[in-house]
Amino acid sequence: MNGVLAFAMTLLTALFGSWIAKKCRVPGGAMTGAILAVAVLNCTAGKASVPAGTKACMQVMGGALLGHGISRNDLKKMRSIIKAAVVLVSAMFLLNVTTGVGVFQLTDMNLATALLATAPGGVSDMALIAEDLGADMQIVSILQLFRMFGIYLIFPPVLRYAQKKGCIIRETMPASGQKKEMLVGGKGKRCMLTLLAAFGGGYLLERLGMPAGFMVGSVAACAALNIWKGWGYIPKDWRFFIQSVTGAVIGCQMTKESLVLLRELILPVLCMISGMLLFTFLFGRIMAKVAELDYQTSLFCLTPGGIQETSLLAADMGCDVSAVIVMHTIRLVVVICFFPMLLTMAVGR
Repeated sequence: MNGVLAFAMTLLTALFGSWIAKKCRVPGGAMTGAILAVAVLNCTAGKASVPAGTKACMQVMGGALLGHGISRNDLKKMRSIIKAAVVLVSAMFLLNVTTGVGVFQLTDMNLATALLATAPGGVSDMALIAEDLGADMQIVSILQLFRMFGIYLIFPPVLRYAQKKGCIIRETMPASGQKKEMLVGGKGKRCMLTLLAAFGGGYLLERLGMPAGFMVGSVAACAALNIWKGWGYIPKDWRFFIQSVTGAVIGCQMTKESLVLLRELILPVLCMISGMLLFTFLFGRIMAKVAELDYQTSLFCLTPGGIQETSLLAADMGCDVSAVIVMHTIRLVVVICFFPMLLTMAVGR
């Protein structure tokens, strides 16, 4: 099967999975459904495939979708970010040390492998660091992959269940910049300007070596455009497609080999996901108290997933997306820039 046909099949599978999940009212349905559908396709037929630049393109488009709604009013909330950032970094470090040491004690992994496999960073980032610190790159990659799957498939239903039980009060955020949208030009013109800003900002930060540069640059550029001129605009209908294709990119990473290794790593996977849930809900309470953020937004700020995927899920569940994006940018910078040094010290001791 050639690449174009494989991509077409993957895309159709993702869209079908998203549609089914939305119809069944699955939390984070578009992305969750696409992940599951494409993962099943890849594990059974081995035919799932997306072009090399799809992930970067979806990061930019996802950034545009999130950034175009950020307005001047959202900037006022940034003063509380410093307190929230302290809680975030503390929670991430304690989560990593606790789950890493737990996995180390429960398995025959060395400490470096256990710590990197449970670190709240990206799959590729942690795998690349692994070899330098004497860890097993394959095990780190597999555990990071299942950490990511656990977040996107387990966290939304858990949060929705907590909502229904009254543990979380949903605070739907108003659509920022909506009044300004109607004051400037046609929608087509505003959409083109927003996309140009998104791709320009994403490309610039990626070239400068910024962690998650495509996503962060896209959000920043679109937010700047909307704050400055009120021109930010992305059609609402695009969200479903962007989430579906993002889910397809994630689902393609699940293979038969991953499932075989899961049987051997089921105990550390369960330990890791349990630790993530516990720390997220515990420190979410603390963050909500010390910072001017509602509890549900705090939970998404602390959810150790990818910045794009977590922000899109947060938007679906009515959270303060601007705060989630800023907090996850801080998390990525800290994890990639400082965690290797801290883990090296930990392994040395």
